Amino acid sequence: MFEVDGETVREIPAQGSVVLDPGREYFVNPGSVDASRKRAHKQAEFAIFDSARASVRFEQCSYDDGATETKAAAAGFRIDRWRDRLYDVQRRLVGPPFVES
Repeated sequence: MFEVDGETVREIPAQGSVVLDPGREYFVNPGSVDASRKRAHKQAEFAIFDSARASVRFEQCSYDDGATETKAAAAGFRIDRWRDRLYDVQRRLVGPPFVES
C-alpha cells in the first residue's frame, strides 16, 4: 500500500486496518488467492475497503493451495518454473517501484 501526499510517496505496511486520509491518494495491492510466489505456507491475501469508515483492512486465510494450483495449471494460467524464477530475480534487481521522498 502506498500513500501519496503531493510529491511525497510513503509505503504503508499492508497489515491490519489502515485509516485513510481523505486529502491523500492511495494505491493498494490487496494480494491474491492463487498467484502467490511465496514458497512457505500459502495464505489467500485480500483487503476489505470500508467507504463509510474510510479504511482498508488487510486479511489472510488458509486455502487448499494444491487444488487451486492444479486447477490453474489445467486451465493454462501458469508459467513454467524457470520463467517464474526469472521474473522473481528481475523484480529483486529492479527494486521497489517507489522511493520515499
